Amino acid sequence: TSTLTRSAPSQIEEILIVETNEQVAIKEEEAANRQKLLQQQREARAREEQEKLKQQQDRLKQQEQERIRKQQEQERLKQEEQQQQQERLKQQQQERLKQEEQERIRQQQQEQERLKQQEQEQQQKLKQQEQERLKQQQEEQQRFRQQQEQQERLKQEQQEQEKIRQEQQEQERIKQQEKLKQQQEQQEQEKIRQQQEEQERIKQQILKQQEDELRKQIEIEQKLKSERARSNTTSASSQTTATTIYDDSNEDPATREQNRLLRAITRTSTKGSPTRSVTLSSLPTLTTQIQPQTQSPTTPTPKRVFSTPLSTISAAVVIADEIVPYEILLTRPKHLIPNRLETYLSNEEFVRIFNVDRAQFYSWPEWKRTAEKRRVNLF
Repeated sequence: TSTLTRSAPSQIEEILIVETNEQVAIKEEEAANRQKLLQQQREARAREEQEKLKQQQDRLKQQEQERIRKQQEQERLKQEEQQQQQERLKQQQQERLKQEEQERIRQQQQEQERLKQQEQEQQQKLKQQEQERLKQQQEEQQRFRQQQEQQERLKQEQQEQEKIRQEQQEQERIKQQEKLKQQQEQQEQEKIRQQQEEQERIKQQILKQQEDELRKQIEIEQKLKSERARSNTTSASSQTTATTIYDDSNEDPATREQNRLLRAITRTSTKGSPTRSVTLSSLPTLTTQIQPQTQSPTTPTPKRVFSTPLSTISAAVVIADEIVPYEILLTRPKHLIPNRLETYLSNEEFVRIFNVDRAQFYSWPEWKRTAEKRRVNLF
């Protein structure tokens, strides 16, 4: 029993070991079978994939062959079309050449006809041109004459316009000078007005004194009347004084007496001041006015003023005491009388500038004397 009890567990263990070994072997077989199955499955899938790849490659090859075949077919069609086009072009060229040849022949015929017509037309044109040339020559001659006439008229018009322009310029210059003169006259009038206010207070006294002096001088002149007739030749060369000499041989007694009073007033009113000497062949009646001017605040000096303008004196020869050259007169010196610049010229220079002597110049009317003075720029 004890041996049995001892051997029983070992047998069980052996049985268990055998069973476990069998189980392990079974498991190993199962694992090997599973691996075989997996490998078979893999191989099957690989074969399938290879078959698929082969099929795809076959399809691609077929497609490529089809594409190449289509390209070849297209190229063949293109070549056929090109051949057809070339044939059509050849036919068209042949037809065009035929048409061109026909057109050329037709043009040659037309050209020949045109040349004939041109020759005829040229002959007619030559005839017409000859006739027109003759007409043109006549017209040119007429135009030339008309142009000459027009040029002459234009020259005359230009000369007239130039004269008008010069006159306008002269008028503008005269207007400017008159404006300046008016301004100067206004200033002078203002000064004279101020002086006259101071002079008015002593005017009556001066007039009384002058009347007394005149009476005395008239008496002296009556005594010297006979001497004056003999001294007429020497008095012309002694015009350096401020006396105004008149030729009163052809005047009536009333005019002669009035001129004597006038000369007496001139001698008394112009002492110590430069004057102008006037020589007259015949002097109309003049009215005089005494305007006193003061050389100092207490000693006034009267000034002689003619109420009759110089333009009304016929055949008058007016000469200033001061002789001024023509070139200096053109500068308009301020101390000279602006509207009597010609009186400052010498006799020789007066004749050279105005081409007449003084007597003839002052015998002209006022407008003519003004025009001459404008011409020589002394207006």
